[in-house]
Parts: sequence; C-alpha cells; structure tokens
Amino acid sequence: MLSCAVLFRKAFARLLAAPLFTTFAVLSLAAGVAVTTAVYSVVDKLFSFGGFRGEEDDSPIKLARRFRELAGFSNTEIDEIVEISAEARAEMQGAAS
Repeated sequence: MLSCAVLFRKAFARLLAAPLFTTFAVLSLAAGVAVTTAVYSVVDKLFSFGGFRGEEDDSPIKLARRFRELAGFSNTEIDEIVEISAEARAEMQGAAS
C-alpha cells in the first residue's frame, strides 16, 4: 500500500507533465470559487441580518416572524429565538473585532 506522500508526489508529477490541463483545472476551480463567493455575498446582503431591515410587511425579518407564527411558535418563543440570535450575532461580531 502506498503512503499519502508517494501518492501526492505522483499526482503532482502528473500535473506538471500536463501544464495545459493543470492551468485549465486551476482556473476552473478559481472561477467556481469566485462565482460562489459572489452569489453568497449578494444573498447575504439581501436576506441575512446584514441585509435590509424594513418596517414593511414583506421585509425578511417580519416574514421570518410570520412563518414562525404559522409553524406554531408562540410570541414568547419567537422572542427567545430573537434574543438567542442577537446574542450569537454579538459574539460573532466581538470575535471578528
């Protein structure tokens, strides 16, 4: 059985033997990561806590509260969920600072 080091060495040698394929593979992966990051950034700005919070009835925060009410949560349970989320967000922001 071959060790991981030997397998990686052989794989790296094959990639060096085919520079056009290697270039195409690396650029494809980079483009995929870039597009995925861009899409998630847009979705985050639109729908997450970093996005807009409006007083309109169709704002994401109000919709989430309404969906939880429809799912059977009481107002006190929803308020507890909001408090837990706010605490978690404050911890995340504190850790990022």
